[in-house]
Amino acid sequence: MFILFIGVAVYRNIVPSESQIHDKQVGKVRLKCQTAIQSLAKFGGSDTPPYVANVGNGDTFRFVWPRGSFEFTNGFGAREKMSATCAGVISTGEIKTLTVNGKEIL
Repeated sequence: MFILFIGVAVYRNIVPSESQIHDKQVGKVRLKCQTAIQSLAKFGGSDTPPYVANVGNGDTFRFVWPRGSFEFTNGFGAREKMSATCAGVISTGEIKTLTVNGKEIL
């Protein structure tokens, strides 16, 4: 019985399910969005937007960070609460829209 359990565990790691593949792709595009948002901070001192769930459907992703979930440093050195949205296509990893504090970037 133990050997069967080990065999199933090894098989699941070698042959991922469709769900596992999809979750991994969503994780990659989430990181791509987080990095893109963080790179927009003009004065450095930016937080990485935290984990948020994908609210997209099928092959689309949409991540929403509410105001105050991360901060950027402004030109005066003060911390400013930020919000963002990022949406696109999971299979290609393409970001179609990106907004930060209501300003459309893409």
